[in-house]
Amino acid sequence: MSTNHAILYEGLKPVFADVDMQTGNLDPDSVRERITERTGAIIVVHYGGYPADLDELYAIAGEHGISIIEDCAHACGSEYRGRRIGSHGDLHAFSFHAVKNLPMGDGGALTVQSAEHDARLRRLRWLGIDKDTFSRTGKNAYHWEYDVTEVGFKCHMNDIEAAIGLAQLELLDGENARRREIARLYRDNLADVPGVMLPPVSDDRESSYHLFPIRVDRRNELVDRLRKKGIATGVHYRRNDEYRMYQRTELPGAEHFTNHVMSLPMHLYLEDQDVVSISQVIREGW
Repeated sequence: MSTNHAILYEGLKPVFADVDMQTGNLDPDSVRERITERTGAIIVVHYGGYPADLDELYAIAGEHGISIIEDCAHACGSEYRGRRIGSHGDLHAFSFHAVKNLPMGDGGALTVQSAEHDARLRRLRWLGIDKDTFSRTGKNAYHWEYDVTEVGFKCHMNDIEAAIGLAQLELLDGENARRREIARLYRDNLADVPGVMLPPVSDDRESSYHLFPIRVDRRNELVDRLRKKGIATGVHYRRNDEYRMYQRTELPGAEHFTNHVMSLPMHLYLEDQDVVSISQVIREGW
């Protein structure tokens, strides 16, 4: 929902494209079908940490002269064709909420390519002021002269969160490696279970495994069975256009995901035996 709301905050209209049934990521063919002369940008979410089809999506954007904004909230440390997510285009947004791969309690960051974007975003995060407090503080005096050229926000991260984030950044690769080990254990233990469809793997990209989403026949029954065994799961996510504030459209991939997807436990406190035990409950049927 937060991705949609970023559009609504600007008085614009979200147009929903479909997702790939295997990955949950934006389907380039569906994006191409929905672009019109009024389309301003494509917003891409790297669902669960698995990188979207960036080459195809950037090619479509280039054909139509529009921008791509990457929502990288799940994908801190993910890679697409040898490069980290956050380095492929002009605008990328990360989240540092407490449950994310790089947790700082809350807040986020943007990575950008152009000096123009960098300068404007620095203004917008601090009320539109063109010189922040640090730059106005000299050796001997505080300078109060500055300009405000547009309406901005108060969205700067505080120093405490930033300090936590810098320390956490040193742990990111190791913790993501552990997430990949957990994902491999799930794959090994669930590979041949009827009715369970595992998330994809590909040689050209590497997931951060913020989530480990599986697709399941009779999903709700499995959720109930695991809950009775003391195992918490989640559903990430329902198709957003079914909420009352939007108009429902024909999206078969999103409909499939809504009815089949569930997230198995994926966090750094999981022991190998926990993954084996969870998998065994699933293997016993539901």
